Amino acid sequence: MKRIVTRLLIGFVVLIIISKVLDLFLSRNKPAFQHELIQNFKDNKALTNEVGEYSSYEFSYPTNALDDDSLHFELTIFGEKGYVVHDGWAAKVNEHDWKVIRSEERIHNSINHP
Repeated sequence: MKRIVTRLLIGFVVLIIISKVLDLFLSRNKPAFQHELIQNFKDNKALTNEVGEYSSYEFSYPTNALDDDSLHFELTIFGEKGYVVHDGWAAKVNEHDWKVIRSEERIHNSINHP
């Protein structure tokens, strides 16, 4: 019985390690600039007064464009009373980093999703 519990525990730890490695591998080329835009939203008091405090976000882009030098994206940041849509373009800085080069911000004062 003790042997079975030990093997199950070791198997569980191995599965967690494999899961983390796969997650790192799969997210390696994904852009991460949305975190900067979300932080800018949180720091902008006038914007958070208008749409409310941050609650969640949706981020979309064409995954087949990750090999290109530019990437069209849409980031919707939801507040308590409304949401902000960033429709923009990012440029590839290097293989793993992207920089926002243009973003149009549209503010919606209604919680109804687009």
